[in-house]
Amino acid sequence: MKPLRPTRTIGLLAYNGMQALDLAGPFDVFGAANTLAGDPSPYALWVVGLGVEAVRAENGLAFVPSHTLEDTPPLEGSTPILRTLSLSPILGQRSVHVEAQALQP
Repeated sequence: MKPLRPTRTIGLLAYNGMQALDLAGPFDVFGAANTLAGDPSPYALWVVGLGVEAVRAENGLAFVPSHTLEDTPPLEGSTPILRTLSLSPILGQRSVHVEAQALQP
């Protein structure tokens, strides 16, 4: 019997104007790791948005966040639920707006 391992929650930040690959790529990589690892999956994957509405990548592909930064449960006991938040490369004017919203407590 395999020893149980804790599941690590990975949040991938989605915002308007992002490149779709910056969200889909890591999602596919962690998904493949889950498939290879078997049960229980080592990663829980969340698409995290600045709000609940769908966002559109630069190419028009829409993503619907499963969580927002505000509704992400902060702790389970003394362990953060969201262990890792992936911020895709943010370029130009958008960076100031998105980073300011994402990093406010």
